[in-house]
Amino acid sequence: MVVMLVAVSTGLGLQKTIQSNVAAFSGHVQIMAMDTNESYSSAPISIAQDFYPQFTSVPQVKHIQVFATRPGILLKTDDEFEGVVLKGVSSDYLWDNFRSFIKSGSIPGFGIHEDAGDSIIVSQKTADALKADIGDRVKMYFVRDSGKPIMRYFTIAATFKTGIPDFDDNYAIGSLDMLQNINQWTPDMAGGFEVILENTSQLPEATRKIYLETGWELGISSIASTHAALLDWVAMFDVNIAVILGIMIIVCGVNMITVLLILILEKTSLIGLLKSLGASNHLVRKVFLWNAFYIILRGLLWGNLIALALLFAQKYTGFVTLDSSTYSVDTVPVYLDVWVILALNAGAAFINMTMLIVPSYFISRIKPAETLKYE
Repeated sequence: MVVMLVAVSTGLGLQKTIQSNVAAFSGHVQIMAMDTNESYSSAPISIAQDFYPQFTSVPQVKHIQVFATRPGILLKTDDEFEGVVLKGVSSDYLWDNFRSFIKSGSIPGFGIHEDAGDSIIVSQKTADALKADIGDRVKMYFVRDSGKPIMRYFTIAATFKTGIPDFDDNYAIGSLDMLQNINQWTPDMAGGFEVILENTSQLPEATRKIYLETGWELGISSIASTHAALLDWVAMFDVNIAVILGIMIIVCGVNMITVLLILILEKTSLIGLLKSLGASNHLVRKVFLWNAFYIILRGLLWGNLIALALLFAQKYTGFVTLDSSTYSVDTVPVYLDVWVILALNAGAAFINMTMLIVPSYFISRIKPAETLKYE
């Protein structure tokens, strides 16, 4: 039970954490202009939409926010530069989940405080590459189709680390007002909308409903398509979990069959005596199966206590770490759900008891006359 519970809790924890981290940075669903190409530069669309600022027609939607993106080159000195995509956000940006990514500094009031317009949040990896720190001034160049590039100064207000290479390697976060100014857009224009759902499990149905509710001129993409490789890799954990559960249930079942047969052999004389007193094979089998069930329950109890102790220790201390460049998280995440734990225990007990039914018929082959004559 220890191995099964740890495997399920950490496997589900890794899945849910990575899905949550992706959604925290880019939303579950993005709504953008249909003519947006594969580049990182978003085309303008009007903010005045029926579904904004409240997407009430789709009940799965928790929040909707505006954004825009434009690639540029971030420089501290002529020898220290990084290519990044500046993501502009406004006062409606939901920072709740993103705050856990902040490594140093504080989040500026984009769209709220006027002096936040020249602030920027960069990844810790970008800051290290630039040898920059909180409060440093950096330049960013934005290429135009014609003419000289546009240059703007920014002050590094905070650094973040999501653990997801696509975000940490490529993105910085700034003010939507700044991007509107750089792109020469009016204040009622943005690059698109990010939709955040109540639950990632609602993604397929919510994406379909959002597609039906938005106009034909708008394109819809979900994290299932934009980050398909990462999420498909995460989904493969289900196979790993199933294999581990299958192996452990077989091992436990074989062990319990061995225990039951040993009990029967040790109590052969007792079985013969009970049968001579009129006990049926069915009654004797029930006695031994109940005894085996008691042993299983004791094993489950101790297994749960040990597993939960380890899982709670990991949840609150993070003593088991991971390489974030490989697993997209720094520590092994833990997901604890009482219904999952109860289902796992009930399933393990049921399967093990089912496996004991056939071996228990060995009792019917024991003859009272043969066992009692040696007493």
